[in-house]
Amino acid sequence: MDKAIIIGLLGETQDWAPKKERWDRWRPTVALCMHKDWPVQRFYLLHGATQAKLSKRLSKDIGKVSPATKVNRVELAEGSEAIHDQFLALSDKIKSTWVHGNTGQATIQSQLLSSLINAGKASGLVITQAPDAKIPSVSGRLLRFPFEGPVKAGQEPKEAEAELPDGLDEFDRFQLAGVLKICQSSPSLSEAGRRLFAQSRQRKAKPNDADRLRKYLARFKLRFQDLKSS
Repeated sequence: MDKAIIIGLLGETQDWAPKKERWDRWRPTVALCMHKDWPVQRFYLLHGATQAKLSKRLSKDIGKVSPATKVNRVELAEGSEAIHDQFLALSDKIKSTWVHGNTGQATIQSQLLSSLINAGKASGLVITQAPDAKIPSVSGRLLRFPFEGPVKAGQEPKEAEAELPDGLDEFDRFQLAGVLKICQSSPSLSEAGRRLFAQSRQRKAKPNDADRLRKYLARFKLRFQDLKSS
């Protein structure tokens, strides 16, 4: 069984939970290491200086659910240019790795993905999906988008079937590919929205998943009904 190498940004909101309640909540970074059918050999956990304490807790919790996973905590530099240089140096040192696409700031996530793609070190994008509220689980599901061979900037995920708009940042491109895959496998806009927003909808008094998804697709001039017919 292949063992994955993962690099991902700590999610200050999604990965945090009160200490006594953390095992009852879905935390994407920990959940990523709970899938026995896709074991994680090494996890490069990137975090800011103010997130050091949380990164230590996540590292320990990953060790509890997956003792064989080696966690390397990497503190991010300050400033966009310094982060860019850090990612270039990191991409030279590490082996080909999967990028966790759920957590962290979008701009930093985009920098990370672009650096790995340009260095030919990106194995693919992995997205952790929150479990259905009706199913008691804290691991959720995995959506994997492997890249074929050395990846060049602008290359689409292997599993992306819908045509993607031009002029997108690498992060937006691969995130959108994941959303389109869910849309194409869902019978309705509402069902696709429930799957994509399974976690955040629980914190809303009146979740409107269909409207949220419709507005997201509209940013790229896409419509759900067109995706179903493609």
